[in-house]
Amino acid sequence: IRHEIDGSNGWSVSYYEKALEIMQRALSNNPPWLAAMYSNMGVTLEELERYDEAVGYAIQAAEIARASLGPDHAETEAYENQVRQLQQSLSLL
Repeated sequence: IRHEIDGSNGWSVSYYEKALEIMQRALSNNPPWLAAMYSNMGVTLEELERYDEAVGYAIQAAEIARASLGPDHAETEAYENQVRQLQQSLSLL
């Protein structure tokens, strides 16, 4: 779903927000692939230097992965690392 127009990720954010809204309404549970959507939104926001928002999406990704895959799963650990890295970026600002 990532779209880059003229080197800007502004459109990506809009598309991710719409996709996540639709999926949240349609799904009664949080499948593991939904964590990837939240993580991708976090990455896009990080690229836009919107770190506060990026951390929120990364946390949601980690929570979904933890609930659906378990705390020791490689994807869960990757999302938790993303959270830590974003929090470090915020502390450096």
